[in-house]
Amino acid sequence: MSSAPAKTITLKSCDEQMFVIEEATSLQSKTLENMIVDNPSDENIRLTTTITANVLAKVIVYLNKHGEVETSDEDKKIWDAQFVNFDNANQNTLPPILFDMIQAAKILEIKGLSDLTAQKVAGWIQGKRPDEIIEMYPSCDEHMFIIEEATALQSKTLENMIADNPSDENIPVKTTITANILAKVIEYLNKHAEVETSDEDKKIWDAQFVNFDNTNQNTLPPIFFDMIQAAKVLEIKGLSDLTAQKVADWIQGKTPDEINDMFPVKNQLTPGEEEWIRRENQCAFQD
Repeated sequence: MSSAPAKTITLKSCDEQMFVIEEATSLQSKTLENMIVDNPSDENIRLTTTITANVLAKVIVYLNKHGEVETSDEDKKIWDAQFVNFDNANQNTLPPILFDMIQAAKILEIKGLSDLTAQKVAGWIQGKRPDEIIEMYPSCDEHMFIIEEATALQSKTLENMIADNPSDENIPVKTTITANILAKVIEYLNKHAEVETSDEDKKIWDAQFVNFDNTNQNTLPPIFFDMIQAAKVLEIKGLSDLTAQKVADWIQGKTPDEINDMFPVKNQLTPGEEEWIRRENQCAFQD
C-alpha cells in the first residue's frame, strides 16, 4: 500500500513571489499547521501573505534550518545568533528588517522565531537610557523609533496594543507616518510624559511646538496637516486637541472660499470637505 503523498505549502509574498515548503517544515508555524488540519485532502495549500519576498525568504531559511532533524539544538542556537546578526549601516539603530521579521513571525505564528527576534530587540535595548533609545517605530520610509511604555500610553492605539500583548517585551508597529512627522509626534509624547514638568510649562511648550516655520504666512504649513493625521492614526488626544485648536484659530473669520485659496494644496475643497470644516470649527463660520 502506497503512502499518501507529502503535502506542500505555497506562500505568496505581497510582492507576488512564490515560495514552496514541505509540510514537515511548515508545522513550525501555527498558522500553517491550522491550515493543513483544515484542508486534509489538499496536496498543496496556498497562502497569500502581507509579507515581502525578502522577509519571507528569511523566514523560510529559519524554518528550513529548524526543520533539520540532524542538526543539534546547540548548533541551532549558534546558527540563530548569526541569523539575527543583520548588517546595519547605523550601529545606533536596529535594522528595519528585524521589525519586519518580528511581524512575519507573528503573522505566521512561529514561536521560535518570535522569541529569537524579540530577544534580539531586548538585548539591544538593555542598558540604554531613554535618550539613547531614539529610534523604534518603523515609519513608512523605514526609519525606526523606540519609546518607553509610559510614554506610549498617551496613545490609545499603542495602549490597546500593549494590553493585547501583555507578555511582549517589545511591540513593533509599522505605520503610514513619515519619519520626520513621527519624530515630531514622539517629541510631543516625550515632553508630555515628563512628570517633573508642570502643566503650565507644558502649555507654554505646546504653543511653541505648533508654531512651525512657514514661508507663506497665508497658509498653514503642510507638516501641520500631517501632524493632525498622525495624531488621529495613533489616537493621541492631547496632540489632536492641540493641532485642531491651531487650525480653528487660524481659520477664525475666514470663509470656505478664502480657506480654499490659502490651503497649500492644488485640489479644490469638495462640498463634503467644506462641510467638515464648518462642522469642526463652527465658531469660525458664525454669521
